[in-house]
Amino acid sequence: MTETKKPKGFALLSPSRRSEMGSMGGQSVKPENRAFSVNTDLASKAGKLGGLAKKRALTDRENGA
Repeated sequence: MTETKKPKGFALLSPSRRSEMGSMGGQSVKPENRAFSVNTDLASKAGKLGGLAKKRALTDRENGA
């Protein structure tokens, strides 16, 4: 017995409303308060840490940890 999945969250919105809401992303914070747009070194370090974490997770998965 298979039930059809009912849409949830954004799937319930009309395409135009989803587009409208998506275009608002990031506008709630002023550009000068966005840490990565002000400090590129901070953004670089965060990206490197994220990459290392991802690589570590993949390695652990391959080794069964």
